Amino acid sequence: VLGVLGFCCRTYMFQAGADWSSQVYVPFYANLDLYVGGILLNYVEIPKVENEKKKFFLGTLIKVLFIIAIIINCYIAYLADYSEKYLYIYRYILPSIYLVGMCVYIFVAEMCYLPQEKLSCRNLIKNPVRLLDVFSEISFEFYLVHSMVLSQIFVYFSGNNPVLVHLKIIGVSFVISVCLAYLMKKMFVFLMEKPMLR
Repeated sequence: VLGVLGFCCRTYMFQAGADWSSQVYVPFYANLDLYVGGILLNYVEIPKVENEKKKFFLGTLIKVLFIIAIIINCYIAYLADYSEKYLYIYRYILPSIYLVGMCVYIFVAEMCYLPQEKLSCRNLIKNPVRLLDVFSEISFEFYLVHSMVLSQIFVYFSGNNPVLVHLKIIGVSFVISVCLAYLMKKMFVFLMEKPMLR
């Protein structure tokens, strides 16, 4: 329902001639479905999977599907450079699909997550969804820097295979964004959280 409402909202803004970058992609109000979806998911009671083999299977499955989704996203982004139809799909339809996809991803991750398990390389291999623990700490900072990083590195990549170029851009921007987000998180803790707790 939230995905449909978000799609309708973004479609209305598209028909009204709103600028995508400044009026659709960035503003909080234009993406309320994504925020509210994440908040509501927090209140859903999710059953836990205790079986180790099932946890490994589910964790691996959603990782593979996540990688496939990234590749499809890159391909649609490439087509969007040449077609208004695909540009519309990329900018106005995919966000609603992202919402549904990430809710499923988080739901499965929570099913496989047991808080008493210590985060370690062994447990990451055994239960791949634990990678969410690593990135959950810096998700807000990542959100703040990823667009800036993407806009700055885009010009440095070219090639004959557009899908491969988009994958490289996403890979490099992801690594840089994670590093910057981690540094920003440490800075927030040092400058704001620790002084407030004194």
